[in-house]
Amino acid sequence: MPLSMYIKRVRKSNRHSKKVYEYLHLVENVRTKNGPRQRLILNLGTVDLSPEHYKDLANCIE
Repeated sequence: MPLSMYIKRVRKSNRHSKKVYEYLHLVENVRTKNGPRQRLILNLGTVDLSPEHYKDLANCIE
């Protein structure tokens, strides 16, 4: 079964300063005995990329 890879935007916040950080991750869907999960393949960091280009980037990396 082919795996589905895509770019996911992740938001993390600092409890003390309340600042929000956004990162891009390349993830794949994986089926486990506990149900579907997402597995992190690559942390892309703070890439400035519009969401309409996520699929192109995932295909290029793959």
